[in-house]
Amino acid sequence: MKTFKVVTLLLLLFSANSVFAAAEVNEEYNFQQDIGNIQLHQRKSSHHTFLDYGYKTPFFGGLTIAYRNHTRGNDNEQRLILTQPLWSNGNFKIGTKWDYRTFDTKETHWRGRLIFDYKHPLTENIDAWIKIQPRISFKDNKDVFDSRDQIGLTFKYKNLTVSPFIDRVSYETIENHKETIVGTKIRIKL
Repeated sequence: MKTFKVVTLLLLLFSANSVFAAAEVNEEYNFQQDIGNIQLHQRKSSHHTFLDYGYKTPFFGGLTIAYRNHTRGNDNEQRLILTQPLWSNGNFKIGTKWDYRTFDTKETHWRGRLIFDYKHPLTENIDAWIKIQPRISFKDNKDVFDSRDQIGLTFKYKNLTVSPFIDRVSYETIENHKETIVGTKIRIKL
């Protein structure tokens, strides 16, 4: 019960800070379908829509390779995405994600992130979770820091999960809270 209270308090503090402190609040809806090792992921947000095609390999403990073609405004982006689990212990995981991003109107660059992921079971079918995701973009003139940190709940029913979340986006420093994203991810495993 003590752990539940601590997790609940952290979720409330994080969400209050996220919703009320950001300069901008947006919405995001994600749908992912897993068919064996193949992953199809579609996102619709206030800014854009895209579709990822991914494959979870049997190599290096589950390296996932994905491709995204993404149009935002007048710019088109092609993205190669490599996601790698690094370590896990119970409900705590650490991973990394690398994006090779090419654009029509901006410079091509790499972006890397660490993913710190903790989930806490509340019931047999409901988990509370938090992800801290600091990122660095390696651009020509300078390296740019940002972070996408999330809290949420996951409701599980057979091969379906529904996860409402709040995403806190910071830019250049962790204190520079630029945007809050309120969203949902629906995932089906076949």
